[in-house]
Amino acid sequence: MQMRNCLGPLLATLVLVASCGGDDEDASPTTTDAPATSAVTTTTEAVDPFTVPDDPADITEEYVEAVINEHNRVIGDALRIQLEGGDPKEIIDRYNAIYVPEVADRRLTAAFDLDEELVASLKQPLGDQIFQVVSLDTAKLACVKAVVEQDLSAVFKEPPAPTQNVLVLRAAEAATGHNRTRWMSEGLVPIETAGEVQC
Repeated sequence: MQMRNCLGPLLATLVLVASCGGDDEDASPTTTDAPATSAVTTTTEAVDPFTVPDDPADITEEYVEAVINEHNRVIGDALRIQLEGGDPKEIIDRYNAIYVPEVADRRLTAAFDLDEELVASLKQPLGDQIFQVVSLDTAKLACVKAVVEQDLSAVFKEPPAPTQNVLVLRAAEAATGHNRTRWMSEGLVPIETAGEVQC
């Protein structure tokens, strides 16, 4: 099961500095300055996962994270459709849009073998898994290889601890209805075997 999409929020920080003055009948008259106010605003721009950069240098951790989490949203939708008893074609189309063919086949086999115990362990409403890019090992226009941390806290009632894995994205020929990112996923590979994954 793969899931979720998450973009950074706008952060705003307000710092107030106020000065105080005392009032003593024997003291000379004093003036009190008005409090000084300083606002510091930091914005985190949303990264567009649907526009492939022209320069590999622009394939950043933030961009890769946005692409992967858009994939997670699509696969999360597939699982929600399945749990609601929806059209199997809708599920298959989403998996085929996100994963390279050999991975899509394996994932679909697993997806259609959900047992009652697993379904009972899922949160309601069901969220998507979230990936955070820990490091970007390779960034090419045809292929991206990254170490990601997988967070399943929006998926399971009792989620496992976050884990790190390697994920490879391959450039797609074109965007599709369910995958407008123009990248396809090879799925997660255990970090111990990262050296075997070529990009």
